Amino acid sequence: MLDLRGRAAHAGTTPMTMRRDAACAAAEIVLAIEARCRSVPDLVGTAGIVRTEAGSVNTVPGQATVSVDIRAPQDDVRDSAVADVLGAAQEICSRRGVALQARPLLKMPATAASPRLSAVWRRALGELHAPAFELPSGAGHDAMCMARCCEQAMLFVRCGNDGISHSPDESLAAEDAGLAVRACLAFFDCHREVFCE
Repeated sequence: MLDLRGRAAHAGTTPMTMRRDAACAAAEIVLAIEARCRSVPDLVGTAGIVRTEAGSVNTVPGQATVSVDIRAPQDDVRDSAVADVLGAAQEICSRRGVALQARPLLKMPATAASPRLSAVWRRALGELHAPAFELPSGAGHDAMCMARCCEQAMLFVRCGNDGISHSPDESLAAEDAGLAVRACLAFFDCHREVFCE
């Protein structure tokens, strides 16, 4: 979380050259996050919270908050992006006369799926004549916690509306739900054949 402190001032009487606008600094930081994370495949960056404190239509914002959520399949890729974004935020705030405080909220290691269990998923899907697509998941799942004590691999079911999730527009076709159930049953059958007998 980035806390920005500029100087609140009157919108009509404060010249543009004298402003220490926390909202403008926040906006520039959001664009820096986007630019940095667009530059690397599978790297994503989000500023899900952007707010000014006690704002009004005729006041230059004196305080702002920006959340920074950066994710990648590899820790070093993520950490490099975080360092670059923090460096950009420091430069932006320094140039604009805005104080910056960075507060880390959460850092989780990237967690790879088990190659062994992924192979079982591929076999199970093959038995159903369903294609297997492998992709990184940037979402934080219970699998990250489970991986501390056991192998993990996941099956994702496609969403309608261009794959959107975490939205009222998220949808799932009944046929896809049925295929997912059959795939899970096939997974357990394949797993038992491969590892339990």
